[in-house]
Amino acid sequence: MPKRSNDFQRLVKLIHEAFSSTDGTKVTESALLLEPDGTPREIDILVERTVSDVAIRLAIECRDRSRKSDVEWIDGLVGKFKNLKIDKVIAVCRSGFSAAASSKAEANKIELRVLEECLGSEWASEFMHLGIAMFKFTPRILSVEITLDPTTQTPISMETTVEATPLGATTISVGQLVLACFQENIAPRVKKYVEDEFLAKKPPLADLTKSWAITVPVDINDTWVLHPTGSRHKLVSMKYEVGAESLAEISSVRHFQYGTTAIASEGEIKVGQDIRKVRVVQVAGQKTLTINFADASKK
Repeated sequence: MPKRSNDFQRLVKLIHEAFSSTDGTKVTESALLLEPDGTPREIDILVERTVSDVAIRLAIECRDRSRKSDVEWIDGLVGKFKNLKIDKVIAVCRSGFSAAASSKAEANKIELRVLEECLGSEWASEFMHLGIAMFKFTPRILSVEITLDPTTQTPISMETTVEATPLGATTISVGQLVLACFQENIAPRVKKYVEDEFLAKKPPLADLTKSWAITVPVDINDTWVLHPTGSRHKLVSMKYEVGAESLAEISSVRHFQYGTTAIASEGEIKVGQDIRKVRVVQVAGQKTLTINFADASKK
């Protein structure tokens, strides 16, 4: 690393101190990394650690100039790190950055910091402290609204006969059809909604433990209800009201901070008769989470 002013030497010392309390963290000045073709690249400050089985690399590039850094320096950093396995790049300059440099850095996910801000920074967390819970959701039928054509004023029962051509011209009861449609059509749709929409929003505990009531319509084709009076009615559609009592078993969670680069949240949940350790890792700049499961008896 080139010789820096006293302020930049203080920054290097601050970075060492910030990560010294994190077990297994390695801070290297003037670190050399190789591109896939073997080309060496020198990194001003490289911070490395494995967080819950995920290898993290933070690169800090420094520029000790009295003028604002221009877009050419950022262009150089973009090219420098294009083929290197680095999770986050932080560019530090004494006098700030030009507008063009800031735009270029934002487009390429390079974080810009002014030296004075870094010297006063606590390198605070940029991550959410996640909770971990085992979520159980078992849907059940609350009611079913059946639409017939033509309609009938005389009620039908669950024992009323149905001719279902999609089932191979099988003759079954209304109750059997309702149950079969729920198992094959409704339950999978509710499950997909819970997984793809509800849980994807990372809901709070209050939403995980509430009671549910969801209305799910389904169109029916080539199916007729044979009314006890002898009339024949086309079954047009059914509308299910599906309910469930959600259960969330909350785990006590520990959080492990890795500067501003990553955080790991770890807890234990019961799966059947086994206790499983769950670790969720968040990395700055990445939209996805890394989730690891392990037997709690194993370290």
